[in-house]
Parts: sequence; C-alpha cells; structure tokens
Amino acid sequence: MNKKKFFLFLAVPIIIVSFLVFTFYKKDKQITLNAKGAVVIGMDHRKILYQKDMNDPFIPGSLTKLMSMLLVFEEIEAGTLSYDDKIPVSATATGTFASKAGLITGEQLCVNDLLKCVFLPSGSDAVIALAEYLCGTEESFVQEMNNKVQELGLKNSHFTNSVGLEERDHYSSAYDMACIAMELTTKYPEVYNYTSLPLALINHEDGAELLLKNTNDMLGFDGVDGLKTGSTPNGGYSLAMTYNKKKDHLLFIVMGSDSLYFRKQDCKKLLEIFS
Repeated sequence: MNKKKFFLFLAVPIIIVSFLVFTFYKKDKQITLNAKGAVVIGMDHRKILYQKDMNDPFIPGSLTKLMSMLLVFEEIEAGTLSYDDKIPVSATATGTFASKAGLITGEQLCVNDLLKCVFLPSGSDAVIALAEYLCGTEESFVQEMNNKVQELGLKNSHFTNSVGLEERDHYSSAYDMACIAMELTTKYPEVYNYTSLPLALINHEDGAELLLKNTNDMLGFDGVDGLKTGSTPNGGYSLAMTYNKKKDHLLFIVMGSDSLYFRKQDCKKLLEIFS
C-alpha cells in the first residue's frame, strides 16, 4: 500500500466517527427541555426513545388521576361498576381544594358523565365522588392506588390523595407515570373516547347544562388524542400526551415545566422530533 492510500485508509473511519459524533451531538442539542423530567415511549414495542431524569420523583399534580381512573376502569371491567350507575356527589367531593368540574353537592351523576368531568376539566370533585362510591372513603381508595403501585412494580411513586394535591409523600416519576398511562390506555382504549374530546356538555341532575373544556392544549395537533394534564404551584406543569398516527403510537410524559407556555413548547419539540 502506497503512502497516499495508507493515509486515505486511516482518514475514512475518522471521517465516519466525526460524522456520528456530530450527528448525536446535534440531536442532543435539539432536545433541550424546560421540563425537569420527561420520557418518550413507543407504545407498541415499549421502547424508550428519549428520557430526561425519568426516574426522579416529582410532584405529579393531576397526572395522579391516571392512577385513579385505572382503578375505576378496572371496576367497570369487573362488572362492579357500569357507565350508567348513578354516583352521589358529597360535600367532601365538592369541597376539595383541587381543580373542580363544578358539580353540586347532593346531586347524582352517571359514571359516563363523571369520566368526562375527570378527563376534560380535570374535575377532582368527580374523582372523589367515584372514589367514595367504590371504597367508602377517599383514604381507602388511595390505599388501593398504592396497592396498584406495588402490583405494577413502580419504584418511584406514592400517593396520599386521589386527585394530585401537593402533600408530603405524594410523588411520582416520569417513567412511573408512563407505566400507569400505558396500563390504562392499552387495557382500556375506550379512555380515548374521553381524552380526545375538546369539549363536552353534560347536565346536572336538575337539568342545568355544564360545559366541560379540555385542559390539554396539545389536542389541536394532528395525531394527539390524549391524555391528561397536571399542575401545582411547586410542581410546575406536566402532561401525559398520546399520539397515534401513521402507524406510530407514542406516549410523551413531561413533568415540572415552569409554565403552560414552556410545557407546550416542550411537548411540541418532542412531537416534532419523534412523530
């Protein structure tokens, strides 16, 4: 081998390695998020496509309701609860300090309407009504939530309420939330009948109309069909977002963005890269 060919031979792998380093560096630079934790998962093959501190515990806010609703759909599947069952709304439910749908103390609403109240305006009053109906008290329902944490093998989650209020020892990670979301959506795909709705109209027991608006500001993006928002003063803004288009079924979790604006920018960035 002459000297010219020898140096050319050495240069080829160097050029290839340099290109690969530049490519991955460029991709890393593209995924700079405001969120404290995040994960992107291909739901069909359960492959993690991207993660940022996905196992760190954060304040989940109303993402907590994904676990609450997993238990509710399990009861529907078991036949102990039906969509037509009338559920009483207690003063405890309407008196919660968490986000509310606007239910009235003493009225009874069907499960189908309460699910709309949960998934659109993130109605904690609806969650607590369902929790009390199923377990007698919210506290007993929360124990079932933590039993489900153990059953699913989640390592970085613990709940002290059913709706996402900030409390000591109430936390979850982006990865754990992804596991809960996948359990809910894969076992009970009918959940998309609620999470994909931008608006819904239900009636109070007295006949008055109640307009429900979805808090998921990513629903307008083509392919996005859910799933649940969350926010607290100290926990920031979070979103579990599902995308289903062109044979891609993706789950995005972002937790702890500094504002609604940054949460939306984080989600848009991840959607543009992976969809």
